[in-house]
Amino acid sequence: GGGIWEFEEEFTLGVTQPDFDCVFASAIDLADYNVMCQWWIKNEIFSNNMEMRFNGQTGVPARVYINGNTAHQGMVCSGFVSIPADSWCIGSFVYYGNTVDTSTTMGFMDCTHGTSASGNLSGTKYQPSFRLQGATTQFTQVTFMPTLGNQYAGNYVRIYRMKVN
Repeated sequence: GGGIWEFEEEFTLGVTQPDFDCVFASAIDLADYNVMCQWWIKNEIFSNNMEMRFNGQTGVPARVYINGNTAHQGMVCSGFVSIPADSWCIGSFVYYGNTVDTSTTMGFMDCTHGTSASGNLSGTKYQPSFRLQGATTQFTQVTFMPTLGNQYAGNYVRIYRMKVN
């Protein structure tokens, strides 16, 4: 690959609301780039987990298989560990284009989330592999959604890309 991550875009949530949609200014072609997403998300109230969805899809193509298990509508950032009120969910995932088998798309996620209002990272590290059902050739959007409550204004997400060849 190209060897270094290049900063692509940053998103900041402007108002307190449940969903945080990060729509890219330009699509990233997965034949040319790997994509890394880093997030700093804080929720108003206790939430069972924080989910992500890719490319604005909500049907079958958006389903995610985590470590080969049952399909989810979105990818769970928090590893099925509850996120207390006013606690940070901080993490990242790397999303790889798959040029060998174009019927599926693979990736890897590394997530750590805080468990106290002070923002101390005394939480859980979660490292699943994942794949999307169906081929995904471009990365255009990521949406963060807690199972309960609203996300705070000021939450942010950063997107990076790395040249594949």
